[in-house]
Amino acid sequence: MGVWRLILAWMVIACHTKGYQELFSVDVGAIAVSKFFFISGFLMPLAYQTHYQKNGFLKGCGRFYINRLLRIYPIYWASLLCVLGLYLGSYILHGYIKVGLDFTTYIQNFLLIGLNQSTLGGVS
Repeated sequence: MGVWRLILAWMVIACHTKGYQELFSVDVGAIAVSKFFFISGFLMPLAYQTHYQKNGFLKGCGRFYINRLLRIYPIYWASLLCVLGLYLGSYILHGYIKVGLDFTTYIQNFLLIGLNQSTLGGVS
């Protein structure tokens, strides 16, 4: 199941790549997202039941969500900082950045508020 979810996640990432949508007549990204969440809908309760239910409902839920945040956010922030570093490096080397991003875009992406990653890098 984990490998299948990884393949689906790669499909979603590929769909955000410029020119990828023209390769298929169906929206592969939408199909991948729905299948990813469908599989996750089975795996998340199973993970909760296996590892956290023995602690009681409130304590188990708290640990479950803290562990999920610790699993997702650090790697997300590290990748976001890498992209920011690439933009900064491009600015230092070339003196300009092709995509005009303002401070609020960086904050939205850093906090996962706006989820406007499709505007990052000019990809729509």
